[in-house]
Amino acid sequence: MKSVLTTIVLICAITLTGRAQRIPSYSADKLMARTANNDTTFIINFWATWCGPCVREFPLLRQAAAAHRADRLAVVGVLTNDRPAAARDFVRAHGATWPIALDPTAATAGRWGAVGLPHTWFIRPDGTLASHQLGELTGPALDRQLSLILR
Repeated sequence: MKSVLTTIVLICAITLTGRAQRIPSYSADKLMARTANNDTTFIINFWATWCGPCVREFPLLRQAAAAHRADRLAVVGVLTNDRPAAARDFVRAHGATWPIALDPTAATAGRWGAVGLPHTWFIRPDGTLASHQLGELTGPALDRQLSLILR
């Protein structure tokens, strides 16, 4: 299968209130993901190198991305309120294999409703929001979230 870079356009999310809500979409230069078709499941993670909980959960995201590659899981990092140079060094040192979008002023985070870091969204293959978590992911919490989005 051919992978292509595409803008994440996640059409509709079901919020906790049960209302359909449009998930923000952004141009390819701001937020891209590798996907072969619309059966991709996404973890969208807002993070920063200066954020201790973000740093601690990074290995869990790396392990999940590797373990669930066959399940079409795509992780997208959104570097928020941080310097690209710091992220470049961090990503190289910690072996991230997913795209990292830059959000130096937290404008994208604000449009998504991120109120702190880390803040992670779990998107089903049909483009609907399964859940989101504010705060550090633990192994059990990540497993629980993945069970909601993986087939």
